[in-house]
Amino acid sequence: MPTNTFDREIVIRDPESVEKLFAVISSDTPRRPLSETSFTAAERQEGERLLKQCILRSRRQKDV
Repeated sequence: MPTNTFDREIVIRDPESVEKLFAVISSDTPRRPLSETSFTAAERQEGERLLKQCILRSRRQKDV
């Protein structure tokens, strides 16, 4: 499978922006995640329903 990679140099010239970037990079990471899940149970059920609907409509589906 072909893959393309794009490398781009990022230049930050503003001293205030450099300080903010340095603060973010050097800060400690949180000990635990901010949220256990990023979605509610209802949102998960809706996502699963939509996924099943997509799979059923797929032309490549053989047997579900």
